[in-house]
Amino acid sequence: QLVKFPDALQISGSSVSTGSFGRLETPGNISSSGQITGNIVNVKTRVKAIGSSLEFAGNTLDFVDGSSTTRLFKGTSGGAFEAYHAGNKKLETTSAGISITGNVSGSSTSTGSFGTLETDDVITVGANKKIYLNRSEDTYIQSQAGDIARVVAGGNQMLLLDYDTGNRA
Repeated sequence: QLVKFPDALQISGSSVSTGSFGRLETPGNISSSGQITGNIVNVKTRVKAIGSSLEFAGNTLDFVDGSSTTRLFKGTSGGAFEAYHAGNKKLETTSAGISITGNVSGSSTSTGSFGTLETDDVITVGANKKIYLNRSEDTYIQSQAGDIARVVAGGNQMLLLDYDTGNRA
């Protein structure tokens, strides 16, 4: 059953009960001095469709699973964003940058600048790839095919470690 209102709907007092209906339509705003419920809509938040975009407004936005027991994403007005896996926080933005819990995997072709890179685990570099210590001076450490490690400073090879040559530099 559809209930239509000609302008805006204003609800005041502790509660108004009009029975059960399938849909409520009004060309104006729906406002309440209390809570409007269905699948819980808090009056201090806003969900708005703008063209093909959906806007959510509130000081904290929590996205949870269907049972509302496990957090998926969270955003706060202070700028923090958190992403969760199986209810455990895995990524968080902070005033200093990004904090990641667990392993980072995958590949990327983008570049960036980091103050310090720290890990409790292993950093893996593929064959013939370089870790630059000073790119403008062509200074790097390179893993080469098999079991060879190479250190280059200023474009000149300074050290070559090759296990096949008898455990020596």
